[in-house]
Amino acid sequence: MALISCEKDEVTPSILDILESAQNIEIVSSEDLENGEQLIKFKFKQPLDHNNPNGPYFIQNGSLLHRNYNLPVIFMPSGYGRSYIRHYNLTRYTFSNNKSTGKPNILAVDHRYYGNEGKDFENLDPKYLNIEQAANDLHQVVKTFKKTYNSKWISMGYSKGGHTCTYHKYFFPNDIDGTLSFVAPLTLQEADDRFYEFIKNIHTPTEYDKMLNFQRLLLIKRDDLTPLLEDWYRNNNLEMDRESDKVIEGIALSYPFTYWQYKSYWASNNSPILNAPTIEDSAHDIFEFLSTTYFLDNYSTKDVTKYKPYSYQVKTQLGYPIYAEYEQLSDLLKYYKTPRNKSLDFDPQPILDVVKWLDESGDNIVHLYGSKDPWTAAMYNNAPYRDALTLMNKGGDHLVDLFSFNDNNYAISKLQQWTGFKIEYIWDYEVTTKNATNIKDWIKEESSTPFISDN
Repeated sequence: MALISCEKDEVTPSILDILESAQNIEIVSSEDLENGEQLIKFKFKQPLDHNNPNGPYFIQNGSLLHRNYNLPVIFMPSGYGRSYIRHYNLTRYTFSNNKSTGKPNILAVDHRYYGNEGKDFENLDPKYLNIEQAANDLHQVVKTFKKTYNSKWISMGYSKGGHTCTYHKYFFPNDIDGTLSFVAPLTLQEADDRFYEFIKNIHTPTEYDKMLNFQRLLLIKRDDLTPLLEDWYRNNNLEMDRESDKVIEGIALSYPFTYWQYKSYWASNNSPILNAPTIEDSAHDIFEFLSTTYFLDNYSTKDVTKYKPYSYQVKTQLGYPIYAEYEQLSDLLKYYKTPRNKSLDFDPQPILDVVKWLDESGDNIVHLYGSKDPWTAAMYNNAPYRDALTLMNKGGDHLVDLFSFNDNNYAISKLQQWTGFKIEYIWDYEVTTKNATNIKDWIKEESSTPFISDN
């Protein structure tokens, strides 16, 4: 049974009082839940440029699951447009001290320019989509909610969300008492070439040969696979974002990255690529294997809006991986024979500054990675003299969570040290079974899945 102690009437002003009186916040809904919990959805008015607070603004969406003013807040800023409450990792732990015991409060907000289903990016000046302005957004949110929540604050994020937590802590280190940054890449160049050798070395020699042969097979059989792909899109009520022949080529090039990034999604232990179809197999067999080891909807129009701001960020500050076997597949390629050309002015300095800060002052952060995750090519390995931790899950991919680390007690002990709370996982059958099938999907929503750009 979960332990929950809610004291929402013991603090003055209450969180509702704070939000209702704030000029820059609109409460969308407030709902009383079981066990005294309260779910509040809100809109936060943020300056487009924090150096000009009286200028144009945009709306940031957020959600709060209130439980207990004396317990920590798990702050979950999204790297995309996710502003709803997600239950995984620390949100499922119990916190206790001499005042209170229970599950933590959870505060989630979306990333600037990703709101309104991603349409904000089309209507706002893109030059303000940078890590400093986004960190200022989070600072304003934390500053507002700290008027009531005086307990400890822990930020937690996955992939781009983990990156978002890291640069928030860089710009405002006193906002947060401890950070869990999962599988967050810190790319240092517009086209970071560390990925190529890293991904190549993820494979065993046999897996590499099988992978390359399967990529070539997709290109050799493209004429037979195209109608099957078109049927799949039609049956799933999706549209491709480019011609189907180009999609096949994009899938062939990006296949190894996506396969390894999400291998635990396809298979927990074995490596399906070892049983990949060959030239003797039918197009239907090839397509069936592809559809169970790759997200075919990566090239659908449903993700175009979502990835526009992401595409802008990687071309201006965040960088992106070079990972495709262009040389090895060159004789079969028609459209994407080299990595995409530079199209925007890229400035590596902001991320270099973050890495330098992590080396010199980056305390109270746990960085977690999977050894088989392609994004780990751009991992941060903390300086040994900092009060921080880097944990590697051997064999883990981009879907690692706290429970997949045998040494997760190191992360928990650090958080206990930084917050002064005892933190323990109390198994709850109802909560665990209800969330078990969704956790990977929730984490996947926060992740970046590179695909071959058509521009």
